[in-house]
Amino acid sequence: MSASPAWVLDASALLALLNAESGADVVEEHLDAAAISAVNWCETYGKLRQAGVDGDALVTGFAEAGIGIWPFDAEDPDGFPPGLEPETIIREARDGR
Repeated sequence: MSASPAWVLDASALLALLNAESGADVVEEHLDAAAISAVNWCETYGKLRQAGVDGDALVTGFAEAGIGIWPFDAEDPDGFPPGLEPETIIREARDGR
């Protein structure tokens, strides 16, 4: 992942990819320049764990994909990288771009 990602994944985008849902191909095309906020990562992780997916495998696979996880804190409450106007991949996938 680059220092300033071009794409910010939301939980819906990552779940679409991992569940091979509509729009997964668009998400996959952008993974090399994507990041996700810690809040959205936790939501994704929780939903997959509820579905019985192995937590260690999730963490390992996510790290291997090179997707950055941006911290969530009071100084940066939106969880996005500084200076980035986020365009969530799932919106583009839904619009068929």
